[in-house]
Amino acid sequence: MHAFAIDGWEPIISYHRHCDQFLARHVRVESGGELVEVEQYFHRYVVEMLLDERFDMALDIEPLVFEQAVRTLPDEEALLAWVASRMKPMDDHEKSDFNAKLERLGMDSPRMRPYFVRTLHEVDPARTDVTTTMRLVDLYEGRI
Repeated sequence: MHAFAIDGWEPIISYHRHCDQFLARHVRVESGGELVEVEQYFHRYVVEMLLDERFDMALDIEPLVFEQAVRTLPDEEALLAWVASRMKPMDDHEKSDFNAKLERLGMDSPRMRPYFVRTLHEVDPARTDVTTTMRLVDLYEGRI
């Protein structure tokens, strides 16, 4: 069984370098043994994901488009209609082909497994709970 999820990501964060498209916020960080407040710059994205017992797969990543829709659409029904309008319609054959491709991209594929094992070992070999590629990315980037 597959599930569909929409989540917010902030994969690009900096305390120094930034462009005019970066958002900014004040955060507390440790510096010289003290907590200090600094400005943090970041890009915010919305990711549409397909979730499965075996893997998670990002289907689309868009900067702020979804957040803007959430803020401007009147209710959840309108938001769901907006999401549906942006999805490519698929017949049963296309859905089956799509699912087969996703399954081949899982961490158990011969191409992905060595990368997955090597990366997990480099980041934190004790984390036996990391079993999907997306969780590995989250671990690597410090989100879990």
